[in-house]
Amino acid sequence: IQRQCALFLASHLEPANCLGIYCFADLHNCSQLKQTALSFIWTHFAAVVHSDEFLTLKANEVEELIQSDEIEVPNEEIIYNCVMAWLKHDQTFRQQYLLTLLQHVRLPFLSARFITDICDTDPLVRSSHKCRDLLDEAKRYHLRPDCRKVMTGTRFTSRRGKDEHLIVAGGFGAHQRPVDIVERWNPRTNEWTSLQSLTKRRRYAAAAAIGKRLYVVGGYDGRQRMNS
Repeated sequence: IQRQCALFLASHLEPANCLGIYCFADLHNCSQLKQTALSFIWTHFAAVVHSDEFLTLKANEVEELIQSDEIEVPNEEIIYNCVMAWLKHDQTFRQQYLLTLLQHVRLPFLSARFITDICDTDPLVRSSHKCRDLLDEAKRYHLRPDCRKVMTGTRFTSRRGKDEHLIVAGGFGAHQRPVDIVERWNPRTNEWTSLQSLTKRRRYAAAAAIGKRLYVVGGYDGRQRMNS
């Protein structure tokens, strides 16, 4: 019965109820349902944080979610905004958790303008000396690229997020000669994989991804410009 109930709940996950199902699974030790709900939360995080359920979470539950590398968001501003929204939902009581939660926001990956226009001007953030130190650290990351190598720790590591890859097609090799090599880089594992070669060697080509296909057109084959 428990298994069937878990399957039913898993099949009805949506941004408005996934946090409740996650907490329910954790309370009743339903490990598979908990992991399924957690994966859903990470994948739909930008929508989940706008739900009423998110604002009712406990501080340790918010912390557990936002410290994950697996969150799929287009930018770190979403993480910052959800933390501040949660804090200000009951600011009198929750402001004690400001530093605890802000430490899990990858502040260096906020845009420089967001840091100066939004974070720097927020009275709640400015009220904490240690939080201002975190912002100063993020500013140094933007202003001193030469120092980034010595900036270590989770805050200076981007979230892995979606299972995306970088595809490199064509280009030039030894003696500036065009190549037909196609390689894929996996940022999760930092590994390169060779893919099927191009039909013709080319460099300076254009590429576009449509669906699950990559189209490489134009470029220069070493003798003439290509139009296909």
